[in-house]
Amino acid sequence: DLVGRRLSRPVAELIGEPSCNRVPVYVTRLTRDTTADEEVRVVERLLAETGARAVKLKIGGRMQNRPQDVERTNRLVPLARRVLGDDVEIFVDANGSYTEREAIRVGRMLEDHRVGFFEEPCPWEEHDVTARVADVLNVPVAGGEQDSSLPVWRWMIARPGFDLCQPEVNY
Repeated sequence: DLVGRRLSRPVAELIGEPSCNRVPVYVTRLTRDTTADEEVRVVERLLAETGARAVKLKIGGRMQNRPQDVERTNRLVPLARRVLGDDVEIFVDANGSYTEREAIRVGRMLEDHRVGFFEEPCPWEEHDVTARVADVLNVPVAGGEQDSSLPVWRWMIARPGFDLCQPEVNY
């Protein structure tokens, strides 16, 4: 930074050629307290306000999957795709809501609605279960947000079942 300031140049220029000039972002909300209809209306407004072209929706019940969670998820994803259209990328985060069997069932529905990734379908510490789910689905599976162990990260990165590894730098 000091060299960049003395030369009146951004630090990025000193490192090398930029790999991109834009960083795609998505909007997300950290709630499951809305109905599917309410959530899609709010997300639609946020996309319009921010100009973002992607959204991450919360599905399941956050480390549980009650009947009302199933109902909301089964309405939310198709409704979001219908209302937001094909120009908006939809991602989902289950926060470990599903068993292996439930995750595969939900994952098939996500594939039908062209969801971009399925984050943390199974409890976060059950890496082998999540990897098995990823092995049978076509939707990319994401995980790792809760992990802070380098050996676990090495395993996830080496294993083809985890399509997106998402470190949480605060952990």
